[in-house]
Amino acid sequence: MVWHTLESRERGRFGRASSLRLVPPSDRMPSPFPIHGVVRVIAVLLALVSLRDAYGQSPQTFSLLADEYQQQIHPLLKTYCIDCHSTAEKQGELDLERFASLADIRRDPAKWQSVRQMLTTGEMPPEDSDQPSKPQHELLARWIDRYLNAEAQAHAGDPGPVVLRRLNNAEYTYTVQDLTGVPLEPAQEFPVDGAAGEGFTNTGNALVMSPSLVQKYLDAGKEIARHAVLLPDGFRFSPGTTRRDWTDEILADIRGIYFKHIRDVGNAHALNRWNVSDPKRIMAQEGRVDLAPYFAALIEHRDQLQSDLSQAERIAEQSHLNAKYFALLAEMLCRDKPASPLLEDLKQRWRTADASQAESLAASVRAWQDVLWKFNAVGHFGSIRPSQEAVTPLSPQKTFRIPIEGGAPFRRHLHAVPLTGDESPGVRWERARIERKGQPPILLRDLASTVEAMRAVRKEVVENSPRYLAAAWQIKQSKKEVDLDTLAADLGVHAGVLKQWLLLLGIPWKETLPSIELLPQAMHNIGGNAKISGWGSPGLDALSVVGNATDEMALIPGQLKPHGIAAHPRPERWIAAAWQAPVDGTFTIDAVVRDAHNACGNGASWWLEHHRPGTTTVLQAGDFDSGGEAKIQPIAEYAVSRGDRIALKIGPRDANHYCDLTEINLTLRERGGDSRTWDLAADCSADLATANPHPDRYGNAAWVFYSGTLDGQPPASPIPTGSLLAQWQSAKSEAAAKELAQQIDAKIKKAAGTEPLEEADYLYVDLVAWNGPLVADAVEATTSAEDASALDASEIEIPGELFEGAELVVTAKPSTAQGVFQVAVTSNASSGLLPDGALIGDARNLDRLKSICDDFRHYFPAIVCYPQIVPVDEVVTLVLFHREDQELARLMLDSQEQARLDQLWRELRYVSRDALDITVSLEQLLEFATQDGDPTIFNPLLDPIKSRAEAFRQQLIDTEPVHVDALVRFAAKAYRRPLSNHDEQAIRDLYHELRGQQLSHDEAFRLSLARILASPAFLYRIETPGPGKVAAPISDFQLATRLSYFLWSSTPGESLRTAVAAGTLQAPDELLAQTRRMLKDQRTRRMSIQFACQWLHIRDFDTFDEKSEQHYPQFAELRGDMYEESVRFMQDLLQNDRSILDVLQADHTFLNESLAEHYGIPNVTGDHWRKVDGIRQHGRGGILGQATVLAKNSGASRTSPILRGNWISETLLGERLPRPPLNVPVLPEVAPAGLTERQLIEMHSSVSECAKCHKRIDPYGFALEQFDTIGTLRSKDAHGLPIDVKSTLMDGTDVEGLDGIRDYLAGVRRETFVRQFCRKLLGYALGRSVQLSDQPLLDDIYVTLTEHDFHVHVAIEKIILSPQFRQIRGREFVGIE
Repeated sequence: MVWHTLESRERGRFGRASSLRLVPPSDRMPSPFPIHGVVRVIAVLLALVSLRDAYGQSPQTFSLLADEYQQQIHPLLKTYCIDCHSTAEKQGELDLERFASLADIRRDPAKWQSVRQMLTTGEMPPEDSDQPSKPQHELLARWIDRYLNAEAQAHAGDPGPVVLRRLNNAEYTYTVQDLTGVPLEPAQEFPVDGAAGEGFTNTGNALVMSPSLVQKYLDAGKEIARHAVLLPDGFRFSPGTTRRDWTDEILADIRGIYFKHIRDVGNAHALNRWNVSDPKRIMAQEGRVDLAPYFAALIEHRDQLQSDLSQAERIAEQSHLNAKYFALLAEMLCRDKPASPLLEDLKQRWRTADASQAESLAASVRAWQDVLWKFNAVGHFGSIRPSQEAVTPLSPQKTFRIPIEGGAPFRRHLHAVPLTGDESPGVRWERARIERKGQPPILLRDLASTVEAMRAVRKEVVENSPRYLAAAWQIKQSKKEVDLDTLAADLGVHAGVLKQWLLLLGIPWKETLPSIELLPQAMHNIGGNAKISGWGSPGLDALSVVGNATDEMALIPGQLKPHGIAAHPRPERWIAAAWQAPVDGTFTIDAVVRDAHNACGNGASWWLEHHRPGTTTVLQAGDFDSGGEAKIQPIAEYAVSRGDRIALKIGPRDANHYCDLTEINLTLRERGGDSRTWDLAADCSADLATANPHPDRYGNAAWVFYSGTLDGQPPASPIPTGSLLAQWQSAKSEAAAKELAQQIDAKIKKAAGTEPLEEADYLYVDLVAWNGPLVADAVEATTSAEDASALDASEIEIPGELFEGAELVVTAKPSTAQGVFQVAVTSNASSGLLPDGALIGDARNLDRLKSICDDFRHYFPAIVCYPQIVPVDEVVTLVLFHREDQELARLMLDSQEQARLDQLWRELRYVSRDALDITVSLEQLLEFATQDGDPTIFNPLLDPIKSRAEAFRQQLIDTEPVHVDALVRFAAKAYRRPLSNHDEQAIRDLYHELRGQQLSHDEAFRLSLARILASPAFLYRIETPGPGKVAAPISDFQLATRLSYFLWSSTPGESLRTAVAAGTLQAPDELLAQTRRMLKDQRTRRMSIQFACQWLHIRDFDTFDEKSEQHYPQFAELRGDMYEESVRFMQDLLQNDRSILDVLQADHTFLNESLAEHYGIPNVTGDHWRKVDGIRQHGRGGILGQATVLAKNSGASRTSPILRGNWISETLLGERLPRPPLNVPVLPEVAPAGLTERQLIEMHSSVSECAKCHKRIDPYGFALEQFDTIGTLRSKDAHGLPIDVKSTLMDGTDVEGLDGIRDYLAGVRRETFVRQFCRKLLGYALGRSVQLSDQPLLDDIYVTLTEHDFHVHVAIEKIILSPQFRQIRGREFVGIE
């Protein structure tokens, strides 16, 4: 059989990016079909023969080559080459004259690789020089191939030069991220790494170091050290750099354990008492176990559990429930022995429940939990207590207050069930009555007569409103005190109705004002300032009005403006400043209400009122927020009579008076008369505490300061401005009033009738409603003598429409001292226990009831933990972090979770330093209490808090050496090897030296850590050669490092370090096992980026900005998705051991909706990424159809077949082109009109000096013209001209479009492509250029790949097991670099 070298179709074996391949003559013919069956076997056998011949090199071979060189080759060089490439001429930096013998050649074989490459590409000899004959050309090529092959075999397995290899930017970043566990980006400000070797940035020769880079490493180390979190047992790293950040992270971890088992009903951390009306009510829902899924599983598997309780754990796991708690509940419910009454009731309900009743069972348990537990304010002043506290709610009696609903008859059932003792009810229901605000109660025995009276009153209101308005006008005009009963009798009207009309219209009929409680206690030297004074009330802390007589802002606390007045209410009381009119007149009224203490609080409420004899009118009212101001409209031309009172009142908002100091002012300007002005601040601030009432500037005792309870606060006037009633109030004559009265009467009759209503009519609907002001308050209930006799019936019925808004009140009492009873007032009759019932009985039954409740609480605590952790129920607190999770531990946690939780709490206390912060809170509390209460209540807490702070300070000192020890351990991981005694001592010495410079422990620790991260041992992958000339195995640590940086671009992980410690990593089986484990890891993404994307020249494509925004505005938004596709595609290939040929042939890719839409691939929705198969039918497939490659190898606004073709030639096939000639014309960015991009390129390529190269590369690019500049499929170009994707390659093969070029590369050029991939992979793995001595390894890899369907893990494992990867040259190595 005749063997010869392949020359025309691909480069020689030892070219710069390819290698010699011995092939049979038939392989010269291109074949697009894959090798399979017998053909594959033959190919493998032929390759093995080739390797056998190659490996048979010997010294005799070099002797023969030397003879041939002298006799045949050197004469050819003299004839055709040395004239241009002599020592004197040295054209192209090539001196062939110096190679007088084979010995000279063997000193520089790299030059002969270049010579062979130029022979393959036709660069030598130049076309304008004398040409050797074809046999002479073949003779020279064969001899060079044989020589290079012999040289490769002579040095096969050489590990290559020993290089001090610095971590490149990506490796540095990944290493820092893996060491810290935090996604830091410390290399963002570093200079860009250069590429070398096989085109990768991990090549040692390219990774230089400069003084400026050293400084950047030190700065980066300091920044990384800022992320270190010191812990009681060492340190860790955090994304944050502040103590607050670290504390929040630990809180999140603790809550993560909590919320794994409980119901997360909201963001507990966001709760605060200022934007939640009742924080404790919301908190009570936090920390609960969601029982519904537990009961659902217990019902579903009831029969199985009753027959085999050991199945509980398996059922819980299948149902995704906590196995420990589920088993506990199952055991209780399946137990045959009777349980205590509450649990027994639950058992009976469970045994008959179906799947739909799981939520009902859970709701009943939750209701009992709310009865049997109470919730405390954790951070309450002067006390530290649990958030949940067990209660045994036994009362001697229970009074029920049930809101009465309108509409249909209101019915309620009186429920009583014995919980212990006698089975008879034994409960009396007494004093059943209806209560209305401001009205005497109506006993149910008197209900019928009261209803009759209400119907009569409403009839009177509806039918006779003009008579009452006429009487009101008469009283208004008389301005004298009137006896309403006498007047009503004289006028023949109902006295009660008349009274309500007068109250509604604000008409006084008495001469005396409503009484007030003046503040009795003068206050001086407030806040230590003699110029701050005011009024308060003994025993009512915080209730005060204060004035500032100075020209400066005063802090008391809160801000009191110069010459200003401020008021502070209590939770149950408002406080007022009022002007008592010394004259009759018409006035303009202005009021100011503004928050004066916005450091906390929820704002306050306010009222502006007019007090007249017998009546109070609320002019305006509202609330304002913390830091806010009330919007009070000025009142113009308002009539006030001598003795009337204009009051400005401040009250707590939602019963919360914290930080409610409020700036107030009231100004009244007289219209006409003497045009006098009364101003609260101007009249009183200078000497507020001198008198109450306080004189005005005219000597009148006009200003009063007083207080009252919130429950007596009158409502605002229901009469809208501009209404008929408002017009009646301001009527100037009796005639006008009468006319308005007739209109009002018509409105009232319409409201009481059946006519359709307009918006303005609803005012009168409210007036004549059964619970309206003219009806309900006008009836004096008929009352019989009150007694305690019990109701005879168990059901109550009330006409709801008459008493809507009132309350049904009834009291339940036990009729016997024996036993405990559950009582309730329900809408439906029931005979069993109710979860929301009350428990009543004699106190002698308390212990027995407590035992029953404890049995229930054992299984069902209201909450199992306090997930808020940070109390938010007090403004100032002595509890910064509250731990309450003992029930969670008892019922749900396993020992591992409990240990983790305990550790997190220790870290939280240590990191937050709350023991020290609480001392600050205590000082604030004492200051606050001194001003507003009794500070002695905190005395019992002083010593424990101080002792804990001292203990913590000592702990900080005790843990300093612990941190230094941890730093030493960290250094071993950072250095990727065990520390020497010198290494360890240097770290400790540096730390102590820094402490000696008066740096704190924290500062010294962080600087020491920064020094570790800037040390050569961390920044360099240092490998020390052994003695002698022969290569030797690297150490286990060095092997682990090489493996980890090859596959993950980072430091060895825990598993590799364990194998190193066990001494097993050098064993091939263990090495392969580690390799396969690592390749399955998600960190293979790094290899996808650093190897595959660098090889394909698309790394960092997500920042690629070389596209015209005018032509492709969508590119900026798509480029990140384009890059992600390629990264995921190559990661999938590497991670899932796909065929190397999938790089070209894959019929799948990874897409999200936006990229799929760009590609025109349907049925991909959503932003998430997913693998999509069958993409060839949509014109895609393999890397050639991906937008990254297509866009990267295009111009800014047009495609570039040249760039795309050159990319295929150089990147995928490894065919290096000669340098282009000088002065090559630049092509226009946009093809001229009438020309396609292809025609433009063809015109350019027709130039003779360009044609030689373009003939090699342009046809590849023409085949991809179906894709535009950013990879969109197209059939026409930007000018509307049709796209031509047919092309004839240099070897004569015709291809068409993506399918044609893909099949050609994967078929005819398969070996070239695979060898190129392996060459790049080897260069990346070794971090150097591929050497001549690596060729036998590459040949072996290729042969093995053909036997295993080209699976990529075959190549990776071959490299890792090779001597090149596992060995290092000896220190005395002598050879050719």
